[in-house]
Amino acid sequence: MPELNGFEVLTQIDRARLPVIIFVTAYDQYALKAFEAQAIDYLLKPFDDERFYQSLHRARAYMEGQHSSQINARLESLIGGMSLRPKPITRMAVKTGGRIVFIKTSEIDWIEAVGNYLNVHIGTEAHMLRGRISELEKRLDPTQFFRTHRSTIVNLDRVKEFQTLFKGDGVAILKNGTRVPVSRSCSQRLQALLTPKL
Repeated sequence: MPELNGFEVLTQIDRARLPVIIFVTAYDQYALKAFEAQAIDYLLKPFDDERFYQSLHRARAYMEGQHSSQINARLESLIGGMSLRPKPITRMAVKTGGRIVFIKTSEIDWIEAVGNYLNVHIGTEAHMLRGRISELEKRLDPTQFFRTHRSTIVNLDRVKEFQTLFKGDGVAILKNGTRVPVSRSCSQRLQALLTPKL
């Protein structure tokens, strides 16, 4: 499941039609969370046919025993307690010159969209990776990164100054002197984010 984990999939299911859920994973770290939701079962890979049929039998027993309303209530409780937004990424892998460079998102100064690629700026270096800025924006921490324009995202910790330009547009000046454009629709929100609340 490259995009969502099992718990996040639950948030996408119509709550009026929740199925009986059996978690299947190779990682035991999620077992506690699954059982807190009082899931029907939790299959840890690798498992054999006997273990699979035992889990399936348990699910059928719940369904036939009129326990489906209890299951739905438990799953709805789990979903209600979850954030719909996946946990922000803290590291990225970038291929460059036949090698893979791992970067911390906190080290990023700003990001710009260049066609189907993203140019990730870290200090004097820039790393290109394939992707869409709208998709990356969803994966970054919204308390640390802000989309200033349709083609740029800035790390708020790197912003030193904001200047208003003609017709409400603006420019964010980073600590390294880089000038990042800020659209009129984003100018006020950026200023609010940068102004500490007293």
